[in-house]
Amino acid sequence: MSKKADIPREELRKLYIDERLSGSVICKMFGCSNVTIYNRLHEYNIPVRSSVECHKGCSSWNKGLTKEDHPSIRRISEAKTGDKNPAIRREVRKKMSESRNKLRRRQGGVLVLPSTRKKISRTLKRYLQTPAGRRQIKNMHKYVNKNPSSIELTVRECLKSHGLVEGIDFIPHYTVGCYSLDIAFPQHKVDVEVDGDYWHSLPQAIQRDITRDRYMRDKGWTVIRLPEKDIRLDVDSVVTSILPRIF
Repeated sequence: MSKKADIPREELRKLYIDERLSGSVICKMFGCSNVTIYNRLHEYNIPVRSSVECHKGCSSWNKGLTKEDHPSIRRISEAKTGDKNPAIRREVRKKMSESRNKLRRRQGGVLVLPSTRKKISRTLKRYLQTPAGRRQIKNMHKYVNKNPSSIELTVRECLKSHGLVEGIDFIPHYTVGCYSLDIAFPQHKVDVEVDGDYWHSLPQAIQRDITRDRYMRDKGWTVIRLPEKDIRLDVDSVVTSILPRIF
């Protein structure tokens, strides 16, 4: 399109500033390119709005829509479900985990040295021994992610099918100290942990689980860990085998 499009200054100011039309809308009105509009804005010394200002008050096109309402949303949803979801592949999940670990070690964009991390850890442990630290531990359950995984829901449903009542016989995400238990039997002090095969096979996760299990044993709890592969193979057999260890 021609850059010599006739675009009067006052008319452009009125459309862009007063009526707050976007550059893409105005370019269609004058039959020119979007670049031409922004060149004219700079030429006429008309302040260009930032992207935040342009989208202020505008809602997303797909807000409130589901895949049943719009074919594009349905197409995107179906392309990322089941085996098509890239996050189900082991190599992708490994990269996601590595990226998360890198972010955790960064503070203000600066990589935290191992020696500094040890100092932070020692300081935090000393703080948690104080009255204020103990109060904070008690309140940590408010910030714990309580969204259950699919295998956790499968185990819960199987427990219900054996006549156990959720909230009475067993309690999901029960808090002990700074830990949130997947499925707890408080009356019997039994902690049932539902472990995903990938995440709980990582070296740092294995060490974290060992530390956690030691803490729970010191508190008088029995920890039972259910691997994902066993649950997916035969959840009923898994649940039946652990019931005698609970009651």
